[in-house]
Amino acid sequence: MSNLIPAPGHSPILASSIQPVQVRELNNTAVGDEIDLRELWRALKRRKRVVGATFVAILILSGCYTAYQRIFRPVYEGSFQLLITDPISDENRGATGGGEIVSNSMIESLARNSTKSDIPTLIEVLRSPMLLSAIASRFDTTTAALSNQITIKTGGSKQMEAEGVLTITLTDREPARASEILKALKTDYLGYSLKQRQQRLNDGLRFLDRQAPALQAKTGELQAQVALFRQKNNQLLPTEEGAAQKLKIAGIEDQLRLLQVEELRLLSMRKSIEAGRLTARSFQDNAGGSSGTGGANQGVNVTVANPSLLEQLTKVEEQLAEARAKFRAESPTVRSLTARRDQLLPLLKGKELDAVDAALAMNNTKIAAVQNQEKTLTREFQKQPQLIKQYEALNQKLSIAQENLAGFIKARENFQLEIAQRTVPWQVIAPAEINPNPVKPSIPRNLALG
Repeated sequence: MSNLIPAPGHSPILASSIQPVQVRELNNTAVGDEIDLRELWRALKRRKRVVGATFVAILILSGCYTAYQRIFRPVYEGSFQLLITDPISDENRGATGGGEIVSNSMIESLARNSTKSDIPTLIEVLRSPMLLSAIASRFDTTTAALSNQITIKTGGSKQMEAEGVLTITLTDREPARASEILKALKTDYLGYSLKQRQQRLNDGLRFLDRQAPALQAKTGELQAQVALFRQKNNQLLPTEEGAAQKLKIAGIEDQLRLLQVEELRLLSMRKSIEAGRLTARSFQDNAGGSSGTGGANQGVNVTVANPSLLEQLTKVEEQLAEARAKFRAESPTVRSLTARRDQLLPLLKGKELDAVDAALAMNNTKIAAVQNQEKTLTREFQKQPQLIKQYEALNQKLSIAQENLAGFIKARENFQLEIAQRTVPWQVIAPAEINPNPVKPSIPRNLALG
């Protein structure tokens, strides 16, 4: 044995006895990553007794546990459904009416502080201790335990997307107790909805009452401004009065044109008198004035200062015409009448010219008066656009204020009516019912899991 112990500093293995060893890296493909099912099946066949015994044991244990739970600790389930929105309400379809309906709905919406229903938040509130504490105390349980027993989902039995329907489900080990809890939940949830609705209505009514003085004061102020505007400008409705002034100006222009036509007629008469082309009869026919529309529009009557002279000349001219028809021009009768006519003509001519000049002066006076009246009406009419603009601005503000006030009064009446009605906003559309068969444990599920 001592010969096998190497001396210090020497190795017991001789250098000549050391041989190199080649190490070859195993190919990864040599060891398959996949499970060989045939090997697994052969292993199971070799251990079929163990596998069969394990399967039977677990299945029996699962069945015994399920039977025990089913007999001694069954879980029953019940539910009911609540309709929390009105499916045929106008609010869901939006306002499609006129301006007044939109204004009223806007004011009422502001007063209601209406917002879109937040279903997840509502579900949390319904499962919160605020609503469950009273029921939990009544049935000698905790709010956390009662909340765990409750499941709330949206949608009905047919339409899962019906967010306006809440299905409240409760699980409990005692079906009678579950039924009582469901009834208590239904009563408390309906009471909560009524309380919230009444509170919202009361808050909205207080909001409207706070807004009432401001709306009434604004409407009264605008009414006073409109009254002051009418008093200052002496106009009730500037738009209608502007149209009336336009018609007056058109009438004045027609009257002025008739007077100008009359002036031309009188000037033509004067020229005819001066030229001696106007006989006494034709002068009488033209002296009455031109026909107009009546009143100030009639022509100016030419009145001779000495009408008897005109009558004498007219009579002499008639006699002269008859004498010329019977006698020759050299006859004494014709000469006498001609001399008489020639004697009256210069006198009548002067009278006729004086009468026409007087008529021209009167006509010119009327023309000047009508022109002044036209200028006055034109100046007043030119002010109308600005007055109409100011009046329409004031009237528009007043109309808006009156619509707001009317909408406020309508909304307040609706709020008072709804508060008096005390109608529950939510409805039970599926009554609270308990499934007589336990829902837990599930025999097929537990056996399948086993």
